[in-house]
Amino acid sequence: MPLTEAKHKSKWNVALSELNIPGYNIYSNNLSSNNRGIIVYVSQNLSCKLLNVNIDFSEFLLIEIEGFNE
Repeated sequence: MPLTEAKHKSKWNVALSELNIPGYNIYSNNLSSNNRGIIVYVSQNLSCKLLNVNIDFSEFLLIEIEGFNE
């Protein structure tokens, strides 16, 4: 599961669709704001969902990924 900072220090605009990677679901925090942005790529083979938390801090993503039972 790759995790990356989405924007460099200079302000720039990017569409989330430009950052897609085939075979991965993409989750991000508000790339349209002035924040640096976070993107998490999760393999489409894994069941996961973005969890919403109502707090003032915006530089995070909370994702629940289901584990494997053997």
